[in-house]
Amino acid sequence: MLLLQNLIHRPGSRPNPLQTTVFSHEEERNLLPRQPSSRDTSTFTILRMSKQNPITTSPAKAHLIPGLVLAAALAASWALALATLGSIQLPGCGPGSSCDKAASSAWGSLPVLGLPISIVGAAWFTASLAAFMITATGDAGRGRTLRALWVLSALSSVLYLGVIIYHGFWCRMCITVHIANITFVAMILRAPPAPAAGKHRQLLAILIAFIVGLGTLLTLGRMHHAHQSAVLAERAAQQERSLQEIAAAP
Repeated sequence: MLLLQNLIHRPGSRPNPLQTTVFSHEEERNLLPRQPSSRDTSTFTILRMSKQNPITTSPAKAHLIPGLVLAAALAASWALALATLGSIQLPGCGPGSSCDKAASSAWGSLPVLGLPISIVGAAWFTASLAAFMITATGDAGRGRTLRALWVLSALSSVLYLGVIIYHGFWCRMCITVHIANITFVAMILRAPPAPAAGKHRQLLAILIAFIVGLGTLLTLGRMHHAHQSAVLAERAAQQERSLQEIAAAP
């Protein structure tokens, strides 16, 4: 039991210093300073650790969605390139379709090299995916050089979307490539520029991407040249057969 002096007195009366009050054990526990419980201590520890070590998303997980969007653009561009080479036939991209009109127009090939835009696009997105995979685990993917190159590709996609709308080239695969490319670049631009520590990896990514892209472009270019030669040879053979049939007719 705890004995304390009673400081409570009636109005108009003098307090008696010798008067004491007896408290029970329950009241005694309420008067004593409260010790923090184990639950309070654990909660405080968790809050302190969360402030010191905030939960952050790893760069690899943060780059997952942009990587999937870039992969979609890559798949669509390769489908268009293989269709141009005659390896596959895409639904809705036969002779006289919007895809065929777009490929046959002045916007369907590169002015200097004469290569189809679909082949150039497949080479570009292959190189972009190579650079992205190298820089996805660090800060180099947010470097200014790569960002500038990707912004240029997004601007070209905006230009081609305008051409598609203006001329009515409603190629679904083409639209998929350009929208996925613009979406990918928009996601990349949301990240701040990379620190100086990531510039070496960025230069390595650009070098490897250039080699991969150039190799893809040369390989597809040779395949396109062989395909065009085969098509011309087939047309010449058909004309020769037609002339022979006309000459053999009575």
